[in-house]
This record gives sequence, C-alpha cells and structure tokens, in this order.
Amino acid sequence: MSGFKSHILGNFLIDILVVTGLFYLSDLFNLVFLKNYIYDPEKMITLISISFIFSIFPDIDTNSHAQKIFYFIFLLVYLYFFFKGEYKTVAILGLFGFLPVLSKHRSWTHSKMAAILICSLFLFLPYLFPNISKADSICYFIASLVGYFNHLIIDGIFFR
Repeated sequence: MSGFKSHILGNFLIDILVVTGLFYLSDLFNLVFLKNYIYDPEKMITLISISFIFSIFPDIDTNSHAQKIFYFIFLLVYLYFFFKGEYKTVAILGLFGFLPVLSKHRSWTHSKMAAILICSLFLFLPYLFPNISKADSICYFIASLVGYFNHLIIDGIFFR
C-alpha cells in the first residue's frame, strides 16, 4: 500500500514525462492545439492541477491527507461557482462531491472502470458549459486519466 507522498511524487514524475512528451509530439507533428497548451502557463497549470487532483482522488474514500486536500480544493471550487451565480455547476458538484465517502476504502474508487467513467465526465463539459471547447475537455479528460491511472499503478492495482 502506497502512501500519500508516494502518490504525489509519482504523479509529479509522470507529469514531467507527459509534458516532455507533449513538447516532443507538438513539434514533431505540428499539433497546434497541443502547442496552445504547452506554451500557455495557465492552461498547463490547469492540466497539471487536474492530474494532481485525480492522482489523489481514489483515496478520498478514507480519512487521509488526500481526502482533506481534495475536499479543501472542492470547497474552494464550489464557493467560486456559487458566488459567480453558476448554480447548475454547484448542483452538479454537490451531487458528485459526497459519493466517494459512501463506500469503503479501495472499493469502486480503486477500479479502472471508475477511472474511465469519472474522467469521462470531462468530455460532457462543452455540452453543459458552451464556453469550454471540445479540445479543452479532451485535454482535461487525458490529464485526469493520467493522474487516476498513475494512482492505480502506484497502488499496484492497475495491472490486476
């Protein structure tokens, strides 16, 4: 069983490899949408933050550092949308925010199927929020999947 620090360090190293790979691919194949992310610090920070959050997400079903960090970030995001008056977003966050604590540790949150289903929610963002592009939602999906699968790999669950 890996600890919180292992997941943070592992995710950091994987993110460095992914970002390096994106630099290489964007130049090799002249992928404009990748270059838009790589050369925009705000977008890159967003992707790395999503990857970080999803690298600790599977452990929020237990009283842990991951749970405290996740729900602190969740509260900030929740309040941000609340004060912006985006109540549809607040309702969606509220619905999904409490689900992980309804189960025991290493149950559904530690499965590949949960990773795919939860991360694929990013693909619906352009339909719920027209200001989010499909390219952005795909990048968010990939970043979340990298973080989530990284957690499962470190825990030794991914290859079972």
